[in-house]
Amino acid sequence: MRTSTLASYLSTVDHGNLIYNRYSAIDLKNLAELGPLWSVGVFYAKVTSLPAGYDWSPVTAVGFRWHECWVPVLRQPQINDIWIFNATQDALSTLDRKLTNKDAPGVLELVRPRISAGDSWFMPYFEADRVGIVRCPEVDFAGAGAFGRIERLEFSEVSRVRNLAHFSDQGELNLLVLDNIEIPDPETFWDIQAQRIVVRGYGKNLRWLYKIWPDRPDDWADRVRLGERLAADLDPEGSSGDLFEGYCGPVVEGDFSAQEADIEATAVAREEITEQRFWHIIGRARESCDGDAEGLAEALREELRQSTQQEIVAFDRLFALKTHALYSWELWGVAYLLLGGCGDDEFTDVRTWVVAQGRDFYHSCLADPTLLGNGQLKDSAVVMDAEEIRYIPEEIFMEMTGTSIEEQYRDQPSASMAGQAPAGMPWDEYIGGLEARFPHIRALEGL
Repeated sequence: MRTSTLASYLSTVDHGNLIYNRYSAIDLKNLAELGPLWSVGVFYAKVTSLPAGYDWSPVTAVGFRWHECWVPVLRQPQINDIWIFNATQDALSTLDRKLTNKDAPGVLELVRPRISAGDSWFMPYFEADRVGIVRCPEVDFAGAGAFGRIERLEFSEVSRVRNLAHFSDQGELNLLVLDNIEIPDPETFWDIQAQRIVVRGYGKNLRWLYKIWPDRPDDWADRVRLGERLAADLDPEGSSGDLFEGYCGPVVEGDFSAQEADIEATAVAREEITEQRFWHIIGRARESCDGDAEGLAEALREELRQSTQQEIVAFDRLFALKTHALYSWELWGVAYLLLGGCGDDEFTDVRTWVVAQGRDFYHSCLADPTLLGNGQLKDSAVVMDAEEIRYIPEEIFMEMTGTSIEEQYRDQPSASMAGQAPAGMPWDEYIGGLEARFPHIRALEGL
């Protein structure tokens, strides 16, 4: 990639901050020609090599899709703000050190980690002020080994977490935050060794807490705090008190780059976008490409670059709400049969793909989920490629402002519905199973 092209991804707010939010590959061989950088965020991009001899010493924050080429970067002692997509055990084994330093808190964000139940997770000398585990169906700490200290461990868009009590015995854990998380082994919940446990959310994923609540220890309120909805049901007298009192610390909420809090970001007011304008943007993007996911993604980028910051935020919000409306057992069942299986993340991609097909197809699938199998979906690969589309508003907003939509708007909805029950009748109540419920749906060719 030419230096001028690479330079176009420098933040408009701080030219020491490289932000590349695309899924396509990026060549960083000319990285040194950009001058000193304090932050290198290539997030979802495919990077398989780094420039030899590059001086990483000014860099304190990195974000990348995991590849072994990043091992030397993770060993840099001054880098204390780390965001990794698809991290494996090899990535965490490299981080056998203290992320926190005298200048800034240590933060590690793991997005869709690929770590199995038998893996050891963190290392004996690992310490961080905040660890976030994001967007994966299940986390299992069965094989977790010793670690040093984690001030705050938080799960977001994660359906289930297993063996937390075992994990907490392996090191010092001060604050544990569970947002709408199912605990399949609830009998061990009261054994979790954390100074404070915050449980938030509602719905079927929290049934485990109601189940064990009658057997709670007398001193439960010394350590456990409940979100508003749970507190109304389980603790109407308010025994558990404030969620984070005494535990806010330097890093309470955040994602890649806690230091960005020091950057003067351009605040924008939230405005709505009309249905007509929303579908017009998608329609124009579809008309200007060949119909493949990569072409549609690039066309949508160009459409949103011509929009205002307010419109981008509103477009992102409406896109998420459209995917929420498609969150039904019926549509999921049809997708499962078409794709030969369909997990939480894949179903999010399916719903993203449906919205990206435009107004008519979206409303058809909303009214009759079996129309997902009408032939328009021909290849399972296009569903996986649709994931990129979901993040384009965030990408363009960051290009314009140097900060993320999530940072500006904490209540912005996500396309993921992990932990929430789909609408309609669950599959296990279908007489004869999915095939009998949808007899005309067949797996896509090649599966």
